Amino acid sequence: MELDNITLIAQDWYLKKPEYILTKKEDLSTGSSYADIRERSEYFRVLGTKKQISDFFVYKLENDAWELRDTFDYDLQNSEHKDRYINMYKDNNYQVVLIKIIRHE
Repeated sequence: MELDNITLIAQDWYLKKPEYILTKKEDLSTGSSYADIRERSEYFRVLGTKKQISDFFVYKLENDAWELRDTFDYDLQNSEHKDRYINMYKDNNYQVVLIKIIRHE
């Protein structure tokens, strides 16, 4: 089966491998603060054709050991960001665009 290499789509990728970051915590009983490590999941939006996204995933798997916990189709056609995403894709010479999604916790 040949993958579509014409239509621009978007997918959201949620990686298995978490990212660990340092956070500052406050101890209310003593008034002191300390550093702690917190897990933040890796969540990305990927723009490209089906073929480009498939090839990009294989590349990331082989070179960076990326594994997906889950993937979701993003409704690019009805998105309020559609024009911005299309311009990002054009500005990147019609190659895959990887956007890190930052969650506020």
